[in-house]
Amino acid sequence: MPVEWIDAQPEGHWLLCGRVLDRPFPETVLLAEGGHRIQVNGACTASLAPGDLVRLRAVVDHDPADLFLPVDRAFPVYLAFEAQSLHRPTRSPFARGSETFRFGHDGVRNRLALRHHASDRVRAYFRAQRFLEVETPAIVTCPGLDVHLSAFGVLGHMHPTPSGLPTPYGFLITSPELHMKRLLVGGVNHCFQLARCFRAGEVGRRHQPEFTMVEWYRAWAGLDDVLADTEHLVRAVAEAGPTPGLIRLGDNEISVEEEFAQMTVREAFARWAPDVADPIALAAFDEHEYFRRFSQDVEPGLGFDRPTFLTHFPSVHASLARRFDDDPSVCLRAELYIAGVELCNAFDELTDPGEQRARFEEDQQRRAEMGLPVYPIDEDFLAALEEGMPPAAGNALGLDRLVALVAGRESINDVIAFPHRRG
Repeated sequence: MPVEWIDAQPEGHWLLCGRVLDRPFPETVLLAEGGHRIQVNGACTASLAPGDLVRLRAVVDHDPADLFLPVDRAFPVYLAFEAQSLHRPTRSPFARGSETFRFGHDGVRNRLALRHHASDRVRAYFRAQRFLEVETPAIVTCPGLDVHLSAFGVLGHMHPTPSGLPTPYGFLITSPELHMKRLLVGGVNHCFQLARCFRAGEVGRRHQPEFTMVEWYRAWAGLDDVLADTEHLVRAVAEAGPTPGLIRLGDNEISVEEEFAQMTVREAFARWAPDVADPIALAAFDEHEYFRRFSQDVEPGLGFDRPTFLTHFPSVHASLARRFDDDPSVCLRAELYIAGVELCNAFDELTDPGEQRARFEEDQQRRAEMGLPVYPIDEDFLAALEEGMPPAAGNALGLDRLVALVAGRESINDVIAFPHRRG
């Protein structure tokens, strides 16, 4: 809080700490502490300048609730005070690019508060559903074999190789998926976590090499169950935003109160890329062209009327999802889109250890053919599947993207305290 109660202060005396924003008049100080602004009038015993970090002793005859307001509102509060300057900056804290400017003027601090409330609401939802919050390793021997993801290697320091280089130690996770599924095998039927994930080569408006994923799994459940979870989570987080119940991005306004729509990949191509005869066949025949048409023509149109789950993905992109029994060319996978932004990737989980090993080996072969690093197969995960993993569904939702949407921001950089920048 901007005003601190100090037991040692005489009754009626308050101690205020903050940064001087301005000295509009000789006996007036405009003070900021965090997200609040206080105007202080009265005789001052110290020479204060904008940017100073100060401590003020005040005699107050106002209701304490009147002493602070958000930074976008000035409010005169008349105090008799003495002041002490604790630090005079040698670099302007108000210059563009400074921490004070970015967190205050650019509004990052307020969006970090929104992020805090979003995390609280996510946890509240899962706890109400009797999920167990878990933590799984960030350093693993296998970060996943998806050819579209690249992992960061982790080097050890104790035992150098003959070349003098450190010994490879493992990889930072691209997702906590494999370990969380091992929890399902062990009898943890409902689990979630807010996991820090790492993916190399991903920097942009909606990508960071380090980001936060909300990932959860339901044993003895199906894809529809985790999609219902997703709707509840999006609504809960949206309620904490500046326009509760609505996502406003640019000129677009999307309600999250109505039931979310569903659309298959074939239906989406028929609407936005009708010249593609069969996108499922295209994905199997020419993956590059499929992704080009998907990202160029289909994805930008998704989720503007209302949030939309895209379903029935090509089986060549099944990853760890089950294929449909009645149509093996497509898989039980869904992605949620709002205003053209992909928010999550949900699976009805593959539980067959033989098929999963075959998919891993195929991914290794494709990575080798594409000149990509070939990560080892996670044998512990396959051994867990051999014990028997219950039917389950899971989802991975990008918290940074959801908070950015709720805040009405185009870039996830605006809701991250210290985003990675291109060097």
